[in-house]
Amino acid sequence: MTYGPNTEAVQSIINCIPTLTKDEVNRLGATWSAARRAAWSTAKRAARDEAGSEARDEAWGEARDEAWGATWNEAWSEAKDATRYAAWGAAIDALLATVTYDLATETGPYTIARRDLLLAPWVEVCGMPT
Repeated sequence: MTYGPNTEAVQSIINCIPTLTKDEVNRLGATWSAARRAAWSTAKRAARDEAGSEARDEAWGEARDEAWGATWNEAWSEAKDATRYAAWGAAIDALLATVTYDLATETGPYTIARRDLLLAPWVEVCGMPT
């Protein structure tokens, strides 16, 4: 199955999920919760402050929907047995950020900072997807 231009990195996340240790699961859960709070706050503020171009909004929406649809079933089936909800959330966020990696820009609705917030818990615990 292909996941766009970053297929190998996405696959490395999916392959890593069932091998997570209990310590990694706990660390993923803690870092994911902190990152989600920060990302949610940033997203709300950005939604109020940014107009964003329609083309970028549409590209982000399509990429997000494709990433979600492509990874949902596979990631869920792998993650539900190996991790608890927060660690699963970190894996899904990392998959989404990896699939949409090249869409992030310095400005606009999907910034590099937002992408990096999605990836942060996974990178902290498991390293950058390759």
